[in-house]
Amino acid sequence: MGRRHRVLAGDTLASIAREYGFRDWARIWAHPDNADLRAKRRSPDLLTPGDEVFVPFREPTWRTYTPNAVHTFVLAEQRRTLHLVLLRPDGSPHAGCRYVLQVGQEQFEAHVPTSGNIVHELATDNDAGTLEIWLHPGTERPATFELKIGHLVGVEEPLGRQARLANLGFYRGPLDGVEDTEDSRTAARAFARRHDVEPTDHTALWVRLEEVHGC
Repeated sequence: MGRRHRVLAGDTLASIAREYGFRDWARIWAHPDNADLRAKRRSPDLLTPGDEVFVPFREPTWRTYTPNAVHTFVLAEQRRTLHLVLLRPDGSPHAGCRYVLQVGQEQFEAHVPTSGNIVHELATDNDAGTLEIWLHPGTERPATFELKIGHLVGVEEPLGRQARLANLGFYRGPLDGVEDTEDSRTAARAFARRHDVEPTDHTALWVRLEEVHGC
């Protein structure tokens, strides 16, 4: 028994689990009624608006306690991982650059490690943030990026391909899911040249795009 949740923009399994009172999103993802969804999307972080997620009813948990006493309950906060890779146009990492990440009330300030990877644990109740990064030593003004956390859809969707090409610096047009435009075709060809893929082999091209992007 349960109900079906229709995915909206920004939904992830973590945010859906939080909405329905589950501490562990994996219990929802692993449910047999979500087998088709798992086969289609592969990752719980790449849900697409319009997808349907089966959410089972929660089973009550019973505990026995001594009457006339004080009992303390601790509810662990749900967190999710944000993983960003910060690279220059030539593919080298922005190592050593100062950055400030702001998501909701949480702020993180550090320097980009040599790998270019920055990883932070976040609350599940925010799907937007900003990243400021000082790209060169002595720079007073940072480059600012608006983040839409949880909005990335699968590479099998046109919008997912556009977003990945934009994140990698190849696409500069609107994120509208319309690929039959000169901007989209130019971005795909540029990516194919950079990564030695035949631009007309769309299957190989999008597989490579997912690999380079990281998801």
